[in-house]
Amino acid sequence: MKIERVTSFLVSPGFGKNLCFVKVDTDEGVHGWGECYTQADRDTQITAHIDQLTRYLVGRDPGNIKHFMQVAYDDFAGRRGAMDLYCALSGIEQALWDIKGKRLGAPVHQLLGGACRARIRVYANGWSGGASSPDELAQKALGIVEMIKLPLIRAFAPLLSAALGPDMVHWTQTLIETTISVLAIIIAWYLQMIISAFYSGLRGGRMFATGLCDLLIER
Repeated sequence: MKIERVTSFLVSPGFGKNLCFVKVDTDEGVHGWGECYTQADRDTQITAHIDQLTRYLVGRDPGNIKHFMQVAYDDFAGRRGAMDLYCALSGIEQALWDIKGKRLGAPVHQLLGGACRARIRVYANGWSGGASSPDELAQKALGIVEMIKLPLIRAFAPLLSAALGPDMVHWTQTLIETTISVLAIIIAWYLQMIISAFYSGLRGGRMFATGLCDLLIER
């Protein structure tokens, strides 16, 4: 199996920075995907690195991941690393591991030593994009709460109702909604602390954070 081409893709999510994906194709039809970290003003520099690193990949075995990473650092980078380089390398390396996993018929985490945990917590990243005032931030935060509230009620209310009886349906839904509201207050308090710290050096920063917290708690 040999690498035929390496292609980068810049994708706009509609706000904020572009996302950068890289695809590595082989002569046997197996391909791998990776994602490169980007910043709003650095995406084209990262794709330029990917384009230049392609000559170290085409015609070579995609399974020699360690060798490629070492050569890229020693030869291409002259043993002088930089953010743009590491961002490009990270996406390419992910794609190469993707190919190796498909080639061997095994999940990549099994090739890297096995699982470390059964579950992974995730968060709603990017929910605040486009907000420029406390009111807009609060509305976006409330939208996330509403988005998760209904699935939670649908998931847990029938289970609790089955255990406690059909007359408890309304009570269980009220309990879940109350719990979510309390969590929203806690989140608002944390937001106030974080935003206050971030804007502490800016005029009106404390007022901005306090206004957001108060609006969330009122809602």
